Amino acid sequence: MSMMDEINTLPLLDMLCLIMVYFKILTYFCIEKYAPTLFKTVILRLKFRFFFLQIEHTFALKHLYLCADYHSWIVGNPGDFKLADESVLDGGVLLAGGSTDQDEAYRWFLTRARGGDVIVIRDGKEENYDDYPNNDAYNKYFYSDLGVQVDSVETIFLNSRTVADSSEVARKIRQAEAIFFTGGDQWYYYKYIDNTRFQDALDYAIEVKKVVVGGTSAGCAIQGEFVFTAEVDSIITSEALADPYDAKLTIGRNLLRHTILKNTITDTHYNERGRQGRHIAFMARVLKDSLDYNFSIVRGIGVDEQTVVCIESSGLARVFGNRDAYFLQQNSQQEAMVESGILCTLTKEDILAIWHRNKKINWVNRQLNYFT
Repeated sequence: MSMMDEINTLPLLDMLCLIMVYFKILTYFCIEKYAPTLFKTVILRLKFRFFFLQIEHTFALKHLYLCADYHSWIVGNPGDFKLADESVLDGGVLLAGGSTDQDEAYRWFLTRARGGDVIVIRDGKEENYDDYPNNDAYNKYFYSDLGVQVDSVETIFLNSRTVADSSEVARKIRQAEAIFFTGGDQWYYYKYIDNTRFQDALDYAIEVKKVVVGGTSAGCAIQGEFVFTAEVDSIITSEALADPYDAKLTIGRNLLRHTILKNTITDTHYNERGRQGRHIAFMARVLKDSLDYNFSIVRGIGVDEQTVVCIESSGLARVFGNRDAYFLQQNSQQEAMVESGILCTLTKEDILAIWHRNKKINWVNRQLNYFT
């Protein structure tokens, strides 16, 4: 049985367990009421006790099934933090370009948790939790190193769709006041989270509860409406510019649903790995396919290493760190972007790029004006 087949059996397993609960109650009632006349021997009673054990075994298997390979590390209060008024949560997105973390940006992130619980998602690929050293490195960093009080920090090791479809993991996501995705390989995030309980819980956290969400490197790459999934492999600028429909240029959509990142695709390790050109190819590909999505403007945010973009729910963004962030927006008609799958020459009027350290940018306004 494939992993997808296993996941699709979960609703059936829930229904079976529910039916067996009712049957167990009914059977127990009948035994207690009618045993003196219907069951004259000890053997019959033992058979029913064995039947009860079989039912309990089914529940145990269901629990193990839903929580298989689920490993986490927690510091702080293991209970659920309850805000007196959840309306104080105001969302926001943190986009980190990778490499050294920037303390000031992460203080911004933690402050928006309002003292609540922080969940860190660790990309585990298809490996075991003990194959990775320092899995819980963000626990201490978030809980004590930055001087911002939070109730707890828990790192969850995500290494299968079974974990992503676990009701227990989904519950933790729903209860969190801040959610952070570490670096790694964005394909595994996309592969494991898409169309699971985890994704439903993320939708609730972002759209209803309004929690702050962020990620670094691969964890940043999944934040926009559109995602370079790297399903086949990574792709370099020369390959992407030569053909935006290269087999390695795979685009996904709506893994996370941030309103302020609609029509947006992010990229990381920007200058360090020469990714400016491939980012424009990503945007061109999205725009060429935009007839399927019913929009005509595409945007991009590219973030250097040692740099973080923090965006409030209003769209007000600030760049923290040692290097630069790039805010890209296509201004010309989509026909000028891609023709027959090949990227055409772009002029400076086609892409509006704004990048600077320690400036505030209005990401909602079309012209991306600076704020002072």
